[in-house]
Amino acid sequence: MAKKILLIEDVKAVYEMYQFAFEKENFKVEIATNKERAMKAALEKEQQPDLILLDLVLPSKKEAVTEPEFQGIEILKELRTNEKTKNIPIFILTNFDSDETRKTAKDYNVENYFIKSNYTPKELVTIIKRWFTAKGALDTGI
Repeated sequence: MAKKILLIEDVKAVYEMYQFAFEKENFKVEIATNKERAMKAALEKEQQPDLILLDLVLPSKKEAVTEPEFQGIEILKELRTNEKTKNIPIFILTNFDSDETRKTAKDYNVENYFIKSNYTPKELVTIIKRWFTAKGALDTGI
């Protein structure tokens, strides 16, 4: 069975780019653009995600946002305190970087912290495939 990635990202062009790259390598990708959708997808009974890629800068409302909102941190906290989602691996995938957010990510047991602009989607897919392989969890089709 293909590994399922939950991509929590609100910018359509960005999530489509990553979705294409991962699906090309036989990953199943589910997109969530806000906290409500993210939690619903993470709690899915049929197949919970094998990995969550979480952007930090997400709007809390659908209206235009003039200041960055860090709903990703709230999602992270909720995922880690929910009994059903606390063990799902999470990688931060954002263009926001600060010592404080890295510390929060570490405190909430995030596996890795990626700055989007430092990696192409193809590079990120390669890194994640290697991570799954190292965990002994990648279905190689053999």
